[in-house]
Amino acid sequence: MLLDQASDSGSTAGENHPYLYARVLGIYHVNATYIGPGMVDYRSHRIDFLWVRWYRHLSKHSQASQQASLSLDHVCFPPIGEQDSFGFVDPDDVLRCCHVIPHFAQGLQHSDGRGISLCAQDQLDWKSYYINRFVDRDSFMRYQWGLGVGHTYAHSAGGQEDDIAVVVEDFEDFEDGDLDVSSCGQGCAPSDSDSGGEASGSDLGSTSDDSDSEGSDANSDSDHQWSGWQLLLVDQLNSHDLHGLHVNNEKAKIILHPTSSESGEKDADFLVLQQLNKRARVRLSQEPINLSPIPRRASLFAVANSRGWFAAVARDSNSGTILVLSPLSDLRSAFPTANETDDRPCQPQRKVSLGAATPNIVVFAYNDSRLIVGFAEGSIMVYATEHLFSPGDSTINSIYSLPAVPLAFVILISPNTGDLPELVAILRDSQGGSNGLAVELLDVQKLSSVGGWVAGSLPNTIPASISWSPKGKQLALGMRSGSIVTYAPTSTSTPKSSIPSPPSASNSCVISTTWLSASSFHAIYAQLPLNQT
Repeated sequence: MLLDQASDSGSTAGENHPYLYARVLGIYHVNATYIGPGMVDYRSHRIDFLWVRWYRHLSKHSQASQQASLSLDHVCFPPIGEQDSFGFVDPDDVLRCCHVIPHFAQGLQHSDGRGISLCAQDQLDWKSYYINRFVDRDSFMRYQWGLGVGHTYAHSAGGQEDDIAVVVEDFEDFEDGDLDVSSCGQGCAPSDSDSGGEASGSDLGSTSDDSDSEGSDANSDSDHQWSGWQLLLVDQLNSHDLHGLHVNNEKAKIILHPTSSESGEKDADFLVLQQLNKRARVRLSQEPINLSPIPRRASLFAVANSRGWFAAVARDSNSGTILVLSPLSDLRSAFPTANETDDRPCQPQRKVSLGAATPNIVVFAYNDSRLIVGFAEGSIMVYATEHLFSPGDSTINSIYSLPAVPLAFVILISPNTGDLPELVAILRDSQGGSNGLAVELLDVQKLSSVGGWVAGSLPNTIPASISWSPKGKQLALGMRSGSIVTYAPTSTSTPKSSIPSPPSASNSCVISTTWLSASSFHAIYAQLPLNQT
């Protein structure tokens, strides 16, 4: 059951009926990235939606006459071939589920039990249905327009002589309590106790978990001084931020000046990579990078999603190694104009000279406020991105440097994306007899080393891979013996747990560890000895 937002505009979909009915065919979500005007970054955001099959009203009476006669709503499914037979619905717009009773006397739509669409599940459709408004008390009160407790959309307007005007100068007005929108979704309600009058109410598009519940209204009444105000009916609200808002007593009217705002972060369950230009590539380095000094794997490109910039290792015409940085929008705009014959590199907005050293790892950390560069000889440098994320040619120095550990080189730098974002774990290859830390914890906020683990001589004491827990409160070490040991960063001497290697991976090394959930790990094993080249 949903509220028919077009019932007041003369639409024939519900014959002036306030509700729409639909059968849910599927519950889905998509992870979408907005790349249009006003975009903030390239992070994906989860959007939940329902795939529904609409019911069509057969009742020819208005809502008022049906309420007086206590007759049930009579509905049917329109033909599948019609354009508006199916649709997508925001789950927040659903009022409640309803009790649908087939009109058994009319029989099935398909007497042979064979439908047209497996997705629509129409093989057992009846010719028509009734909506049982008497199935429970809440359902019954839905049809007693304006009398249901908590059904704010049905509150009729009380008498009001003067127009009501509310002007919001800035979004901070909402936070200061001058105007509240949290308890009524896309509606709004002044909290000034000196103002009088009422306005019609609506909970359309509510963003709360249960905007129709009695508990929700009870909480709203206790948190705010309504002073006789009811909720204001809002026609349209297409922006997260409101700069100007005007409301009168006949119908709420909104003047919007939309401004871009950063949405909440959502996890991406599935990634789809699409080439912007299949015929060409965009070069970032003027000269080929010499990879021979890099001992093992390398990661020479990093993206700061929250800042919309990228960093990459390149080589200039003087055979020196540099960092190139630019907004992601520049990189994206370079692809449509690139072609197979154009060999010119992309011009970055910032270059940072690294001298003759060869980086093998580039990664962002601490909520993208730090850029960490690991070098092939084992040293590490930390840069503040507030100095990097701006155009210019001025010299930028690192804010911290970690010297190389003798007889060991860096093979992985893992930033903490959870509750301890200032911590970064550094994994070194310690098979050369080094007495240094095989795994070191670096605090990039305080710019100091805060501990770590020294490798032993046995396979069960030599880390080969690392992974932070989903919340970032523990670090998992994948050992050369095949076991996985977890530690808390504040207690590096006492393991939290130990997961032995599976029987099928005996005499194998954990070359990759990913901590998926509280008790789930994804590990990749390889037989010993490993090829270190």
